[in-house]
Amino acid sequence: MQRDRQVGVRLLGEAGLLLELLLDLLDLLERLLYSLRDLLRSLLTGLLDCLLNRLRDLLLATHLLAELLLLQGLSTGHYGHESSAG
Repeated sequence: MQRDRQVGVRLLGEAGLLLELLLDLLDLLERLLYSLRDLLRSLLTGLLDCLLNRLRDLLLATHLLAELLLLQGLSTGHYGHESSAG
């Protein structure tokens, strides 16, 4: 009976240590998830900034091209010129 009690106490102690280890593991996993969240947020923010800058550059280039085509049309007299065929 005494031996069973000692084994039970030892098992309870080991179970307590196991629970502490599991809690530590959960804490580490939580920290890892927060770090991954921050990393993903940073990466996505950087990617979004890059894409928006690229879009802005493309829109600016398109605007400049349209202005050049308009000026070219005005200088050659083709702007607003309708075909009289028909």
